Amino acid sequence: MSAEIEPFPTARLGDHARAGIQAAVAALPFGGAVNELANAVISPALERRRERWHQKLAEVVEEIKSKVDDFEQLADNELFVTAVLEASRIAAMTHLDEKLDLLKNVLVRLAVDTDNDDFLALQMLRFVDALTPEHFLVLRYCSDPEGWFDARGINRPNLYMGSPNSIMNDAQLPVVGASREIVLRDLSDYGLANTESLRTTMTETGMWGSLATDLGNALLAFVSETDRD
Repeated sequence: MSAEIEPFPTARLGDHARAGIQAAVAALPFGGAVNELANAVISPALERRRERWHQKLAEVVEEIKSKVDDFEQLADNELFVTAVLEASRIAAMTHLDEKLDLLKNVLVRLAVDTDNDDFLALQMLRFVDALTPEHFLVLRYCSDPEGWFDARGINRPNLYMGSPNSIMNDAQLPVVGASREIVLRDLSDYGLANTESLRTTMTETGMWGSLATDLGNALLAFVSETDRD
């Protein structure tokens, strides 16, 4: 019978989260006015982030407990331990709840799946660090434009010829203008989406085709919630 796990993260997980916060503080160039900034502004904010991440780690623990037989065996899963440390560093550097949710999903997946490739798994975690929620939102659209319209009850434009960009403009994406251009460029640069043909005129089938690469689809699957038993 496995040991009983407290609802709040174990000391091991808590220590990892704290290490990420302490590393963020240590990176500050203390001295003079910077000390005042650190003490009055940065340290309280980092403490709030630590508490938010602790609460998210509590959710990680509870979800993992519902999916694995022996939580304590994760101490021998070096990839998972590395991921917790890296996720804690990333959590200290963000104010976005959406990114914490992505980190949570990654940790649960690494705990549950036993056949992860170390290099690819850590690269996926680095994508979470480098990208914003806006990147993941646009990538989800790029992966399945038809599904995006249908899931949101948006009427599809009745076009027989056109460009993928023309239907993207009707998709009610909350990322628009220069922000969308930056996101699309980044997705292309990271090899997550093929955006070079966005403004190319093509048939209806081509317009509605997926723009996401295999790597982009793999990333979306990796950061999604794992199926519950």
